[in-house]
This record gives sequence, C-alpha cells and structure tokens, in this order.
Amino acid sequence: MRDLRILVITQLFVPLIGGGSENQAIILSKEIANKGCNVTVFARKIKGGFSQGDENTNGIKVTRLWNINWSLIRRGEERLLLRLFSNVSYAASLVLALILNRKKFDIVHYFGAGILTALTAPVVKILKKKSIAHVTGLSGVEAGSMLTGKFSFIKGPFIFLINFVDIFRASGSAIEKGLIKDGIGIEKIVGIPNLVDTNIFKPAESSIKEELRVKLSLPLKDKIGIFSGILIKSKAVDFLIRIWKIALESRKDLYLVILGDGPDRKCLEDLSTQLCLGERVSFRGLVSNVNEYLQASDIFIFSSKSEGTPNALIEAMACGLPVLTTKVGNLVDFIKDGVNGIFFDINDLKGSALKLQMVLSDQVLCKKLSYHARRIVQDNNNPEVVCSKYIHLYKRLLS
Repeated sequence: MRDLRILVITQLFVPLIGGGSENQAIILSKEIANKGCNVTVFARKIKGGFSQGDENTNGIKVTRLWNINWSLIRRGEERLLLRLFSNVSYAASLVLALILNRKKFDIVHYFGAGILTALTAPVVKILKKKSIAHVTGLSGVEAGSMLTGKFSFIKGPFIFLINFVDIFRASGSAIEKGLIKDGIGIEKIVGIPNLVDTNIFKPAESSIKEELRVKLSLPLKDKIGIFSGILIKSKAVDFLIRIWKIALESRKDLYLVILGDGPDRKCLEDLSTQLCLGERVSFRGLVSNVNEYLQASDIFIFSSKSEGTPNALIEAMACGLPVLTTKVGNLVDFIKDGVNGIFFDINDLKGSALKLQMVLSDQVLCKKLSYHARRIVQDNNNPEVVCSKYIHLYKRLLS
C-alpha cells in the first residue's frame, strides 16, 4: 500500500495552546509522522492579513488559514453568534484549501466534530476522500445535543451534513452513547483512547520532585494538590477551592496549584481571597511545563461537571498521581474506585473534603492508586498503542 497521506484539521496548532482536542492533534500528528505517515496540518491563522501562512513545525507542514479573528472570541461562551461566524469564515477558507490541495492527501482527520466539520465534510466526500472526526467532549449534552451543543436549534441540518464523515472516533462509552443519540450510526463509531506521551508524563523520583518544587517556587514540605484545565463554570473549580478550605481546617500543610486560564479566573481568585486562602492557593495560569507541576505534586483533583475523556486527568495518572475526581463522562470506563482513583460527589462538599484528607493521610492507599493509575495509562494511552490503532484505521478506510 502507498504511503498514508493524512490531512489533520484542527483549530489551533503549536506554538499556540488550545484545548484537549487541539493538544491531541499536536501529539498525534507528531507520532504518526514518526511512524512514516505523510502529515499535513490545516489550522487557523490567528494574526495578519487574508493570505494563508505556510510553515514547517517539527517536520510537519502546517498551513494556517484566514478566518475571523478567533483569538478574540474563542473563550466567550456567551458570544454564540460570533463563534458561529468565526467557524463559517474558517470553513470557507478550508473549502478552498481542500480543493486546491486535493491531490496531496487521502484522509482528512478532523480534531473536533462541530460546525466546522459539518460545513466541510460534504466537500471532502465530493473530492472522494475519506474522513475521520475526532470527538472528545460531552459539553453539548445538557443543551440537548452532544454534537451541536448550544447550536442545537440547527440540529437537523447539522446532523445531515456531519453524516458525510466516514468514521467518528469516540474515546469512551459516554461519547459513543451521545453520538448514537444524535443520530450517528453505530457502524460509523470506532473507539480509540486519548494519547498521552508517557515519556514526558511520568513519575518523578523523590530527589527530582524536590528539585522541581524549588524550581517552581512550591513549598517543600506541604502536601500539594493540583488542577489543570480551562477555568470555566463546567469545571467547577469553585467547588474544588471550597473543598480545600474545609480540608485546611483539619491540617495546615495543604497547598493547591491551579493551572490554566479562562473567563472564570478572576471570580475564582476573588473566591480564594474571600475564603482567606491567599497563601494556600496559587493560580499559575497557562504553562508549557504541565508535566513538571504534576511531578512536583501529591494528588490531582478534578471537579468537572461534564467531560468526555479529560487529557489533564490522564496526564496526571501517567505521572503516577492519585486522582480524586467526579464520576462523569468516560471516566467510569477506566477509573476503578479505590483502585486507580477515587470518585467524589460534587453535591457533597464535606464528604469530598473527607475523601481528600483520607487519600493524603493513607500512604498505602496513595501508593496503590499511584501504581494502578500509571499502569492503566501505560497499557492504553501510550503513543505506540494508540498510533497503531489509528494507522490500522487509516489503512482500513483506504482498503
């Protein structure tokens, strides 16, 4: 069989930092290129003019396409029409790029299954190319449709258009059920787990952990909890901060690190101040060395109300951190309560604080959770395993 020519379509690509879907696009593009695939990436052009920008990033050709400036509105959850117009403008550029570059790819791999994918999938089909939509989140479920989310008023036309996609990749059973509910045939759904670079996200020895705490200006003796993710309401980081306040009443050596940014950051910082947690909670913003923060910490806490398969949590598990998490989305597929993680109830503030204290006080339990967390990620999410599944899928589509 000829070389696999894969066109990856994503919102953002390095050096820009995106969400879970964009991060998966970055990691997978690099890994499948290392496996011999011919990989090209189309991503948004964030600054400057109407012309497209071409560059070579880590040996991968990246073409950045014009669109209405996404950077101004990408996290504005209330600006739905602006987000829609931004996606339409990017889709228009993408259609032209697909036609002009049609002889350079065989498979289009979308990272995301939203408006952009629906608007361009019929063009991919007309060009007689195969397509995969990488579905990662469950954020639209509460609005009545996992795929259309808050744009559910256009669900009928959207589902018709997006069904031109050949394969929908689901990272777990919750996403699979959401796709079926939205009208995607089960024969189009393939389960493949998220990819984590287990050579970067790995446990650190005690001496390395201490060095990292010095480097990152973290307390040397405290028990450090960590959260990583976008700071929006659905992540319920306010609940996490309140848990920390209660836990501090029983022990004073607790320190919470919050990585990430978002529209709720100011409110969360104000809440931390109101609860007199100024010296016990640290907001570090967006960082490029998440792995080092994880390796310097003692426990990962994830309080989200709605998730698919969160990369942040899998990365923490890869670093051997005990994880305390809500029971949402695909987490029920790979978290075994009391074995490789601990579930808590977001409606039970005091009970959740007690579980946090229990884990931090029980070294035997911590070691058990740490060992099994790392092991399940090594077995299911490492680059070798996940890339082999994608390459098999690519070959199946072309056969």
